[in-house]
Amino acid sequence: MIFPKAKRILEFLVVFQFGFLLHANERLYLEKANILESKSLDGKQVKFISGDVVFTKGDLTLNCQEGRQYEKDGLAILYDEVSAFKDQMNLVCDTIKFFSKEDRLLGIGNSHVWDNDYDLKADTITIFTNIDSGIASGNVTLIQKGQTINANRIEYQKENTRDGVSYIAIGNVTIQDSSRLATCGIATYNRMNEETILDVKPEIKENYRLLTGEKIILDYEQEILKKLHIPKNAFAITPIRGYQRSIVDSTQVGDSLKFEDRMEGTTLTSFFKNGILDSLRIEGMAKTIYHVFEDSIYQGKNNASGDTIALSFY
Repeated sequence: MIFPKAKRILEFLVVFQFGFLLHANERLYLEKANILESKSLDGKQVKFISGDVVFTKGDLTLNCQEGRQYEKDGLAILYDEVSAFKDQMNLVCDTIKFFSKEDRLLGIGNSHVWDNDYDLKADTITIFTNIDSGIASGNVTLIQKGQTINANRIEYQKENTRDGVSYIAIGNVTIQDSSRLATCGIATYNRMNEETILDVKPEIKENYRLLTGEKIILDYEQEILKKLHIPKNAFAITPIRGYQRSIVDSTQVGDSLKFEDRMEGTTLTSFFKNGILDSLRIEGMAKTIYHVFEDSIYQGKNNASGDTIALSFY
C-alpha cells in the first residue's frame, strides 16, 4: 500500500528526475583502474575493473576496488571499499549501482549518506544526484537538527536555501529529541516552514505526559518548538505524585499517592516559550480532571467541563 503523501513525493521525484534526464549530457568516465578487461557477458560487452578504481561524472566521483561497467546501458556496479561523493554529499555502502542515464545511485547494504546538515543510514538508499534527494529503506535512521528519526522508509529532499532535509517517514516512525519522543505511522517534515505533521496513531511523550489525537502538528522556530496543535480527538494524560496528609499528625505526610490528570476535547493547542510548555487551550466538549496539591500534599480533585478550557503554567 502506498500512502497518498508518499505517492505525492514519489511523483515529485519522478517528474523532476525526468526533467534532468532531458538535460543529462555528461557522460560517466572511467578515470583510473589498475586492471581493466573487456569481456562479453550474456551478449553484452562488460568492462571488468579492479584496483583503485575511480569513475567521474561531472562533480560526482565514485571509488571502489572491484567493479563492472556496462557502458551501453550506462550502468556501473562497484564492490569493495565503495564510496561516492559530490560537493558535500558522501555515500559509503557495501555495493553501489550507478545508473548514469538517470543520475541515480543505489547504495546496497550498510548504506550511509551524509553532509554537513544531515546523517542518514539504512539497508538501501537511492540517491538522485542532480536534485539532492532520495529514498532510504530498511532500518532507517536520520539525524538532523538535534533529532533522531527512525522509520521503515524515509523519502527526503535537500533544500538548497535551507540546511537540513524535508522528509516523509513511513512505518514505525519514532522522532526523539532531548525531551520528547513522538511515535506514529507517517511523519512529514517541511524544512522550509519548520513544520512536522504526525499521522496514523500519533503519540507524544514528554516528562511522563502523553498526548494523542487523530493528527498532531508541531511548529518550530529555529529548531525550537513554538506550538503544538491537535485538530481532532485531542487527549492528554499527565501522571502526578504526592502524599496524603497524615491523619495522626498534621505536620507529617502520610501514604504516597499517584493520580492521572486528564484533558480531552475536540482540539488542543499548546504554546511554548523557549521550548517549555507555557499554556494550552482545549476546545469543543472540553473536559479536565485535575488533582490539586499544595507542598506535595493532596488537597482534592477538580472536574471541569465546557466549550473551552484554558490553562497557563508558571
